[in-house]
Amino acid sequence: MTVTANDIPAEVERLKALPYTRELLPNEDGTWFARIVEFAGCITEGDTQEEALGMLDDAMTDWLTAKLEDGDPVPAPMAPKIFPASFSCA
Repeated sequence: MTVTANDIPAEVERLKALPYTRELLPNEDGTWFARIVEFAGCITEGDTQEEALGMLDDAMTDWLTAKLEDGDPVPAPMAPKIFPASFSCA
């Protein structure tokens, strides 16, 4: 799909609303690492979980904008992992 320059902001917002996989991991120094799993290089860090996730939103906007401006494909969200409704621990 080709997106015109005028349509990029709306397309970025549409894509951000899709269920992309966000990963949040603690660093050894107490800060937090965050990334969008489907977007290679879309990573950030923050002093708190909230800060890392907020910065990830900004990183996602920048990543998507660059891809759309360059005409590069944007990967679809990964299929959600389905876990069994019940299980037992012996």
